[in-house]
Amino acid sequence: MKNRQTRNKILMLAPLAFFLFLGANAQAAAYDFFVDKSSAQETEDGSEQYPWKTITGATNFIESGNLKNKTIFVKEGTYPESVALSRNVKLVGESKSGTIIDADGYNNAINFSSTKSQIKNMTIKNSEATAVIIDKRSKATIDNCNIEKAGKYGIEVKESTAAEKYKFTIKNSSVSDNGSQGLYISRRKISITDNEIFSNKGEGVDLHQGVKGKVSGNHIHGNTESGIESILSGANFIISGNNVENNHAQGITVQVYSVNSKGKIKIKRNTFKGNSDYGIRYANYTHKIGPKKFKVFVDKYVKKSKNTIRDNGEGDLYYQ
Repeated sequence: MKNRQTRNKILMLAPLAFFLFLGANAQAAAYDFFVDKSSAQETEDGSEQYPWKTITGATNFIESGNLKNKTIFVKEGTYPESVALSRNVKLVGESKSGTIIDADGYNNAINFSSTKSQIKNMTIKNSEATAVIIDKRSKATIDNCNIEKAGKYGIEVKESTAAEKYKFTIKNSSVSDNGSQGLYISRRKISITDNEIFSNKGEGVDLHQGVKGKVSGNHIHGNTESGIESILSGANFIISGNNVENNHAQGITVQVYSVNSKGKIKIKRNTFKGNSDYGIRYANYTHKIGPKKFKVFVDKYVKKSKNTIRDNGEGDLYYQ
């Protein structure tokens, strides 16, 4: 009887073991190269058995071999380095909190250079200047990452065009405790969704002239300046479903520098509350039109609907 029970248990567990085996092999097959700082192997070839000990070792191999569209899996650990991404690389950490690029002593932690690359599941911190730089010829995606404690910007997106091939995407991530703006974005197509952007010593999100796309579903709070700052000129984007609260200036500032260079901004279904100054502030830097005409101009090109604006220090709306 006992032998029969033992056989039954083995038969029941066998399929589970088989599927676990398949899962492990499928995971390994999903990655081209492996990095593990704690590897005790002397040989390094980027395989799962003989991984590189640095991320730079993997990216240098890809660059020197003129390889493209490769995925690098980075085991948990702290990697004290600055990483250059090119050749359309996908960099995937084992976990967001456990896979850490610590750029202490380096100007930048990650540079996207003429590439279509992604980073996922990691923490990026302590760079002397900007943590992540995206150059004008790159299409970049950041997914499920912590970007924190940079000396300057958390992320800087250089001026390019608003074409899809240079789109910047950040999602499911946090950007916090940086020495200036959390995100500093020049002309580009963007998608900023489902992030937490907080405690930066500047604006949470700073959108410059000619930005197009969406800022949606984010929690933006506790930044030293406005939660979001934008320029109307050349803009074509929507700000929707965000919770923008307890920032030390405005919830959002829309700056107007010219009545000749127009744009379109939609602000809908957001909550702006508890900000030190105004929920929404429209800033007139045109030096050409007075308050009444300025309000008419702004209300034509900036459309608001179904927002909750309350409990801000100086008031809900301000046309300056």
